[in-house]
Amino acid sequence: MNIVIGDYRPGLEFDTRLDLTFHPEEFPVHWRRAALTADFAASWFAQAGDGVGDAISYALNELVENAIKFGSTGRVQVIVGLVESELIMKVSNRLPVGDVPALVALLEEMVSEDPWELIVRRVEANAADPTSSKSGLGFLTLLTDYDARLGWHIVDADGRHACLHTLVCLKTQEG
Repeated sequence: MNIVIGDYRPGLEFDTRLDLTFHPEEFPVHWRRAALTADFAASWFAQAGDGVGDAISYALNELVENAIKFGSTGRVQVIVGLVESELIMKVSNRLPVGDVPALVALLEEMVSEDPWELIVRRVEANAADPTSSKSGLGFLTLLTDYDARLGWHIVDADGRHACLHTLVCLKTQEG
């Protein structure tokens, strides 16, 4: 399996970067604590441009929450860095291979439809089923409120698990 969705760019060369790796099996991390990681990275890169700290805080919180909440065994790797005039956030984690088809359908819908219309439909669907946790509202908010570019790369890890690489790209200045 080698699936690319959206604006995924392999082999990025960062001008500067921050790397963090979580090992949830060795030291359990609850997904609700993702905000601490996001705020740390935001403070690290806040000088990159107006509003960058807030954007990192929101985006990275979403990425790390999803990786820990929906991931399976193995580490969660977080990279935040600058590539020219863009701030790049990449989070990699593993998930059960059986979850891949539903995830691919969700992500492909996100990149192929109008995000504003999709957000309305997802909010309505969440209101009808408050127990649903796979709406994609965090990613849609990145598209609509932060003008982010999103990309995903899914590869086979070991036959039972897939490795999911999620990429969020944000402009640090007007280009």
